[in-house]
Amino acid sequence: MMSKRVVIIPCFGEGHFTSLQIDNLMSIISPDIIIYNEGLFPAGPENKGGIDTNFQKEFCYQNTNLAWDTELVQHAIKEAQLRFPNTKIIWNQMNYKTTDANLCYVEAVSNFSELGIEINEGDIIFPLEGDVFFHEDDVLLLNEYLEKLRPNDGLQAPYIDFMENQYYVEGTALNTNTIHYRRIAIKFGTWDYYKSIVVNFMSQKYPLTMFPKYIFHYAWWRPGKYKQLRIAQLRRDPEYHNNFLAGLELAKECKDINIVVRPTRSENDPTRYICKIDILHPKEITKHINYIK
Repeated sequence: MMSKRVVIIPCFGEGHFTSLQIDNLMSIISPDIIIYNEGLFPAGPENKGGIDTNFQKEFCYQNTNLAWDTELVQHAIKEAQLRFPNTKIIWNQMNYKTTDANLCYVEAVSNFSELGIEINEGDIIFPLEGDVFFHEDDVLLLNEYLEKLRPNDGLQAPYIDFMENQYYVEGTALNTNTIHYRRIAIKFGTWDYYKSIVVNFMSQKYPLTMFPKYIFHYAWWRPGKYKQLRIAQLRRDPEYHNNFLAGLELAKECKDINIVVRPTRSENDPTRYICKIDILHPKEITKHINYIK
């Protein structure tokens, strides 16, 4: 039996990326199956709560746990199904059985049997998020690393968190001592092993082989209402949010090398800043509204 590649992505309120991300996944990973599991984590993606009636009225579609932009997501998937007829591309609504974000993530990247998909030893699963992209220059090296994996092993990679546009990143992003890493692929062996990896959604600590290329994480590319959603999900002091948003506005001008977004932190603390860089981005993301032409 031929092994297969399966991408599985929990999502909520990321429809501005969906079409572009599918194109990116197809060109880099060439998956046999792509799954978008849409639904609101009951306590939010960081377990911070705040998912009350007002939140649901503002950001959910009618009286569901789907995001207000679900029609955009579903349209992007239907359109992709026509463009990529040899790949099974699935949209599915999630109704989580738990409130813990770690366990929600496990549920959202493990529900293959419910979707009629059989996972076998040797299949490569890519448990990702709706705002991550791979660079086309890395495809050959990625395939080399994937081919070397054995069952019950996987890859992690450094994530660059982009802020507002292609020129600014978190101050921790380009320092190997402070950049964060996330799992990008797991070669399936057993369910116990697979779930022991993906349950680390919050800690992002993984005993996996390191892939030495950056993954592009457009964490704060949030146009319009999408930015309001992210602020609502991150329950912090209003002054914190005001300072952070002011920094993102400055980033639109592309002038300063360092922009202070967390002024209460030490001048020696890299999390105080977002920093200007200039690197090549995946070709698909150049079509996004936040990409400065």
